[in-house]
Amino acid sequence: MAKCYVEYLLDDDVEIGHKDLVTIEEDQDEREFTNEDRARFHEYKIAFTKHIIEAIKHGSQSQQTWLIFNGAVEFWNNYLPIFKQISFFEKILDEGIPAMVESFEGMNNCFGNASFTFDNVDYELSKKMNIFSNLSIMLARTYEFLHKNDEAVRVCDILLQKQLPSHLRKTFDSIKARVTKQVAQPGAPAKAPPGGKGAKDQAAPVQEVSKSD
Repeated sequence: MAKCYVEYLLDDDVEIGHKDLVTIEEDQDEREFTNEDRARFHEYKIAFTKHIIEAIKHGSQSQQTWLIFNGAVEFWNNYLPIFKQISFFEKILDEGIPAMVESFEGMNNCFGNASFTFDNVDYELSKKMNIFSNLSIMLARTYEFLHKNDEAVRVCDILLQKQLPSHLRKTFDSIKARVTKQVAQPGAPAKAPPGGKGAKDQAAPVQEVSKSD
């Protein structure tokens, strides 16, 4: 069902992850949108996030990990355009944040409850870990921007307990160090997380991920 709202927005070349009306071809200033159009697009964006949350919650309740990861992948792939933006945390749809949180929590519970044995091998573990770590970076930076430092540290700590490549471990260490410093110096003015090319805490190559079968 979530895919339907993506298609509705794509029919009008409208990006799904932005809080503002942004078109795929960046020609929104040249096009005329009625108030009804804007309201309809916004409703589609919100409906998409609601269906993502519902799908992941259903997967968690029924212990269907494939549904959880497919929901997270659907969210990730459609929010890639906004995640690639400098200071994406300032531009992301407000309702997209709960969907990002639900994706993170759902995947984290899957990893926490997983049991890998000789007879139970997850051949897609690397792909799942890739999307989990990348989305976690985005969530931690969003929490940092929102001054939810405890939540940002929790995300970093969870990922730092995983077997991560060195560049990802440095990323989470960097975010944790910044937000921990802000907590230790409550009187200091808060700064937005660094972004853009060359940022130390930028995610690994941001790309689409295929769903599980």
